Amino acid sequence: MFDDFSKRSKAIKAALDLAKERSWSDIALSDIAREAGLSLADLRREFACKTDILRAFQAELDAAVLAKTRAAGEQSTPRDRLFDVVMSRFEAMQPYRPALKRIATHLCCRPGEAALLLGSSLQSQYWMLQAAGAKLDGPGGALRVSGLAAIYGRVFCVWLDDDTPSLDKMLGGLGALHTVVGRGSGGTGLRGSGVGGGGTGKGVLFGAGELGTGVGTGSGSGKGRGAGGVGLPGPKAKEAQLALDNGGAKVHGFLSKEQIDRVVRANQAAIKYCFEVEIQRQPKLEGAVHMNWRIDLQGNVTVVRVAKSTLNNARVEGCMARQIKRWIFPKPDGGEVDVTYPFLFRGG
Repeated sequence: MFDDFSKRSKAIKAALDLAKERSWSDIALSDIAREAGLSLADLRREFACKTDILRAFQAELDAAVLAKTRAAGEQSTPRDRLFDVVMSRFEAMQPYRPALKRIATHLCCRPGEAALLLGSSLQSQYWMLQAAGAKLDGPGGALRVSGLAAIYGRVFCVWLDDDTPSLDKMLGGLGALHTVVGRGSGGTGLRGSGVGGGGTGKGVLFGAGELGTGVGTGSGSGKGRGAGGVGLPGPKAKEAQLALDNGGAKVHGFLSKEQIDRVVRANQAAIKYCFEVEIQRQPKLEGAVHMNWRIDLQGNVTVVRVAKSTLNNARVEGCMARQIKRWIFPKPDGGEVDVTYPFLFRGG
C-alpha cells in the first residue's frame, strides 16, 4: 500500500505516521501537508478534511484486500472465503495499528465525527462480503452488510488492544458472540438454522468461523416480519480441540524447531478454526494432519501441502494450507527451510 508516490498516497501515509505519535485531535491539515511534502493547495485538491483522509485509507485497505482475494476453490465455501478476507484485512492494517489505536480513541469520544465514517465503513463490509461470494441482492444483502459491520467492529476493538502476536484473543472475540455456523449452499448459502421473529426461519451468516446466525428471513407465522426478525442462536456448537505435536515436527534448514514452533503457536487459533467449522457438519470427525511447507529467505511461506493425513477432510486441509501460507517466519540465515508439522484434532 501507498507505494505509488502520488500526492494522495503521500498524504494518507503522512497522516498515519503522525497519528502513531500524536493524538488525532492535535494533528492539523497543515501538519499532514508538511509531513507529506505537499502544499496546502495540493492537499486540498485531494481531500476536504481529515475524515476524507480516513475514508481514503479505508478504500486503500479495500483495494489491498481485494487484490489478495483468490478465485473460489472447489472445496472453499463462502464462510471460509469470508474468514480469509477478514484476516487479510487485519494483516493489511497491522503496520498501522498504533496510529489506528490513537484515531479510534479520538473517535470514541466524538460520535458525531465517527458517524461520518459509517457510510465508507459499510462499503468496506459490502466489498468483503462480495469477495467472499455472499449473496447481496435484496433486503437480505443489506442485513448481511450491517451484521458483518457489527461483528467486525467488535473484533477490531479486540485487535487494537491485543499487543501479542497470537490470534487467540482476536478469534476469541468472534467466538464471544455466541453464534452458530450455518450450512453453506453453493456460493450464496451462508445460512444456518435459527428462529425468526415470530416464526421459524433461516439465520444469515454475517461473519466467519463461529459467526453464524443473526437475522431470520421470517418464513414463520405469528408476528414475524416479512423480511424476518432477529434470529436466536441455534444448537450449541460442538467444541473443537487442537494439539500441536512439536516433538514430531521435522525442520530441515536454517531455522530451529523452536523458531518454527513459536510462529505455529501464535497462529494456532486460525488452524483450530478450520477444524471448528467442519466438526459442526461432522461431529465425529477427528484425526491428524501433517502439513509440509517451505520458507524462503524472506521468511515467507512459498509452498504448502498435506504430507500425510488421517483426518482425510479436504475442506479442513485446504483451510489449513491457506492459513499457513499467510505466516511470516524469521528470515533464515543461509537458505530455505522445509518444515513438516503434525496437528492433532478431535472433538470436545
